[in-house]
Amino acid sequence: MQDVLQHSRMDERHEPHGCQDVVDAEPGSDPMTQAQSPYPPAQAAPVFMLFLLSCALTGAGFLVGHAPFAVAYIPFALALLIPARPEKHTIVTALMAGHFLWPALISGWGLARLEYNPVLIVFGATVAVLITSYSFARLGIAISTALLLALPAFPASPLLVTGALLPGAGVFGLATLLVWVALIEAQRGFVARCSLLMALLATAPGLDFVFGPSLPARGATVIYDEIDISDVKALTQRGHWTRILDRAEAGDQIILGENMITHDDHAAIHWWCSEVQNRDVAVRMGVMTGTGLGAVWRFDRDTCPTPLPLYHAQIGIPMVNAGWWPAADNAPQQGRKGQAIPDPHWLICFEAFSLWRWIGLGRSGADHGVILANDRWTDPFATALLRRKVAARFAALLRIHIHHADSGVSALRTATGAPAR
Repeated sequence: MQDVLQHSRMDERHEPHGCQDVVDAEPGSDPMTQAQSPYPPAQAAPVFMLFLLSCALTGAGFLVGHAPFAVAYIPFALALLIPARPEKHTIVTALMAGHFLWPALISGWGLARLEYNPVLIVFGATVAVLITSYSFARLGIAISTALLLALPAFPASPLLVTGALLPGAGVFGLATLLVWVALIEAQRGFVARCSLLMALLATAPGLDFVFGPSLPARGATVIYDEIDISDVKALTQRGHWTRILDRAEAGDQIILGENMITHDDHAAIHWWCSEVQNRDVAVRMGVMTGTGLGAVWRFDRDTCPTPLPLYHAQIGIPMVNAGWWPAADNAPQQGRKGQAIPDPHWLICFEAFSLWRWIGLGRSGADHGVILANDRWTDPFATALLRRKVAARFAALLRIHIHHADSGVSALRTATGAPAR
């Protein structure tokens, strides 16, 4: 970083001055290229190294278990420290490209596993990374991040890290971080930018001290225990389901992951209704709807033989299984007997990366949320780990409990001592 800044100052002292620079060009070189290039060849290597550094930091923060999630956002901190000069745009673009490359890689790989055209995937991902990175360099981080709020399905908003910087601040913390970043970018000097950035980083331990431990406070009681089902093996799908249900006791609530069954699999629906009635358990699971978006259905003695839809995913993958704007959740909010259904705030798979859905959770006043997921399409990328890192930051920001049910990996069961639901 120091090398790049030093080169930037040298460039400022030696600006091209018309024909004299063309005359002084090295023999065998293209004079017009040297006269028009904003960076001398000596800077290409440092800029590329910053791109690689950004890739490494983001990959570690996203996909390495012991690395803090905030590590992935160090490239944004470095970009904020670069004074406002015309030649900084290439440096910031490289830093941003190294960060946004990872969401593009994971998303593109998932689409390839779903058998979409690989040429179109590579082209679309490349264009998306370049446009996004260049926009952040030209418009600034604060303005670009604010503009991205117009895309509810955008899965890589820089504001996802807010919970690491402003724990306990709630939805208001998102706006606070945006304004703070804008204030940093308004400073022209390195010292002023660095001072404001250090003040921002110092707020996290201070807020933790004010609000107490990072554990959620609004939902003080843990409703569910997470159980590991990755070791459940069976020759048939129904055998697998049976072994999962064997881990529940009468009266338990069980939550399973995304896309456990499809909405038109009547044999599976009949089997689940029969099992919950015989075992006296309530099961809520992810169901794939006809549009490809996920839903949550409730199976118990009150709802069967026709399970009750509790939630329909509002955000999916644009142009794959959803549009660019959130869909309406048309699931009923009342049970068949008119009583309120005491369910958590639901997020399904891709929604856990949508800033819009997290804002919705914060505004709902819910004391806990449940994320249903099924990540086999993005293997070997550790998408489940990344989702849990994002959720942990929002749990700290909103001070609520977040639970996870991953198909074939984990399920949720009523916690010991939890109130009846």
